[in-house]
Amino acid sequence: MIPMPQLPEPDNEFTHLTQLAQRFTHWRQNRPSPKARIPQELWDEAVSLVLDSHLSASRVAKHLGLCTSDLKKRYPNSAASPATRPCTAPVSFVDVTPMPPWLTPTVEVDLKRPDGAHLHLTYHQSVPPLRELIRTFLERE
Repeated sequence: MIPMPQLPEPDNEFTHLTQLAQRFTHWRQNRPSPKARIPQELWDEAVSLVLDSHLSASRVAKHLGLCTSDLKKRYPNSAASPATRPCTAPVSFVDVTPMPPWLTPTVEVDLKRPDGAHLHLTYHQSVPPLRELIRTFLERE
């Protein structure tokens, strides 16, 4: 039996977010000047909250009063884009199972009656007896 990974409980994540929001509020109320930069430790904690939890960057940014794009700019390079992450081990073999080629029809039957009825059949396997089918279709005028 494969053990399920332990996920942090949503309440703990939200509690951590709330506590961080209080720290941001405290910093904003006590900053030295209105244009003072947010301390790096607060940015680091906000980024780690996004990367280590199931909270979205937009939710964290909104709750902390930050711009989502500014928060994402502070991600470490490895977390910024999954496509740019280096592979941990080189791939030495890739199994490519060939797909069957598109089936080409062995027989195609296209019949039209004077009353406008249309019958189109395409067979990819063995051909069934068509004589009775065609006779029945053409006689139903």
